[in-house]
Amino acid sequence: GTDAQAEVSVRLAENGRSVTAKGADPDTLVASAKAYLGALNKLMSRRQKGQSEPLLAERRLHSTDVG
Repeated sequence: GTDAQAEVSVRLAENGRSVTAKGADPDTLVASAKAYLGALNKLMSRRQKGQSEPLLAERRLHSTDVG
């Protein structure tokens, strides 16, 4: 049989700065979490000191058959 692999791309933006990260896993929820945490880590590492605006998230999902 074939196994489906979920691939998720997440883009987070804050104060005009945006970052993108990807996650992949057979479980869509796990792939989403991997992508979101990857993007959040990138954004947090770039964050300047001080109060920031709330994060905006955009998520795209698609599946790829892996054979």
